[in-house]
Amino acid sequence: MKGKVLKQEFFNIRIANRSATVSKEYFNGSDTYIIRFINNVESDFINSYKSFGFIVELKNDITNFKVFGTLTVTEAKNIWTQIQNFESPITSCEITLR
Repeated sequence: MKGKVLKQEFFNIRIANRSATVSKEYFNGSDTYIIRFINNVESDFINSYKSFGFIVELKNDITNFKVFGTLTVTEAKNIWTQIQNFESPITSCEITLR
């Protein structure tokens, strides 16, 4: 893990007529993304963020979803589509592991 760069991007999304802020976390050059709900005052999911999220794996033109919490695969696909359609995140950061 030494020297790897973890990237985080943050997006405001809509799910079932509710708003949420999610983070997209991935290592530089990886095809695996972790999407997590963020607990903030703008979110309609306050205090439930730990129970929502999913992992996206892109392999050979196939997108696999692994959901955790009470999120459905259909909801995860909808969120992923929203993230992919944004021109840029609301904010982002990079963390270099040493």
